[in-house]
Amino acid sequence: MSNYKYEYKQTSNSSSRAFYGFDSKPDGITIHHWGSDGQKHKNVVGWLRGAAGGTDNDGSSAHLVVSAGLCTRLEKDSRATWHAGNGEGNGRTIGIECRPEMSDGDWRTLVEVCADLEEEHGSLKYFLHQDWKATACPGRYADKLDDLVKDVNAEHARRKAAASKPKPAPKPKPAPKPKPAPSAAPKVWPAAPIKVTGDKTKEWHNAWVDLLERLEHDDEDLGKNFQKWLNGFKDPRTGLPYYDFNKYLHDGVMGPASVRALQRFLFDRRDGDGKRFYNGVADGDRGALTVKAEKKYLNHQIQFLGKK
Repeated sequence: MSNYKYEYKQTSNSSSRAFYGFDSKPDGITIHHWGSDGQKHKNVVGWLRGAAGGTDNDGSSAHLVVSAGLCTRLEKDSRATWHAGNGEGNGRTIGIECRPEMSDGDWRTLVEVCADLEEEHGSLKYFLHQDWKATACPGRYADKLDDLVKDVNAEHARRKAAASKPKPAPKPKPAPKPKPAPSAAPKVWPAAPIKVTGDKTKEWHNAWVDLLERLEHDDEDLGKNFQKWLNGFKDPRTGLPYYDFNKYLHDGVMGPASVRALQRFLFDRRDGDGKRFYNGVADGDRGALTVKAEKKYLNHQIQFLGKK
């Protein structure tokens, strides 16, 4: 029996395995990490769900997100998710996003998840993200693939022994502690500002989730949190909320109406030098100019935030 909580939150970012020339039964697992230390499991899930999670991410996903005691499924294994950066990797394997800190608890849960997958699909081959493309992913897990296979096999043996004996089987040997990182992990917002570019990044998405959560807008749907937040400020041109619930639906869709409200809000706010965060037209297009303005605004808010 596994000792982790399991939940299902569907992603919008997936394809049939046939699209890549493979049948619906996977024959392997690809191990990833989700990048910088310090990020929250639920924020990573929200990003990888794409539109279903209220984000603009339309290029990446995974089957499972795993951290100590928690496994979130985003797509069934018979379909392909966009995790490998490679058609074969997407087409034949199950993508697992792991917590980059790789604590003992993170490792234990990963082993249990892999054992459960093998019980369902039979023996699976194991790959690193960097087996499919040039990347630093999966970080601390990169030199642990042999240990993972060994520990998964030990977990199978433990379960078999527990099923055949009346007394509990001995606990498997705990995974070795990870080697110290060669350098300090990069700081994430609000410990450090976001790089101001027009790209829609994971850090930008997570910063909005964090800020709105601090303001007690903690719905799992980021789009609904945006709309509720913008409903709380009045547009000086009309005297009505920037996003007026009497006019627009509180549906979480970051469409033209929601984006125009955000653009007007950012146009009316100024930084420490008196400059507007957004100087464009309220056209409802969340393009590079708007994203840059959002990042400037988020960085400006750091000075007002205390530690949680």
